[in-house]
Amino acid sequence: MNILEYIPFRGDPPITRKELEKRTGLDDRTNRAFIEKERTSEPINPPGVILSSSHSKGYWVSDYEPEIKEFNQELTSRIRKLQKILIHNEQFLLLKSRMDRR
Repeated sequence: MNILEYIPFRGDPPITRKELEKRTGLDDRTNRAFIEKERTSEPINPPGVILSSSHSKGYWVSDYEPEIKEFNQELTSRIRKLQKILIHNEQFLLLKSRMDRR
């Protein structure tokens, strides 16, 4: 299945996960797996890349550089926050391991 056939191009309203389920006939998890595969596929497929945003509540395809850069900044911010959580949790486990050895 080509998930790009179900996701609107820039300028059209984004498609929600619920609407994507209806249109594809597939469950949310499967659709997200197809989206992840498309987002990481080689070679990169035109016409653009799949974007999403927490405030737009949906997915769309874009080839517009400023929009893609904004999405990348949002991703970078999420990655940094997740790294902080991971580091915190790893430090906790290390501390707990030291305390358990006593």
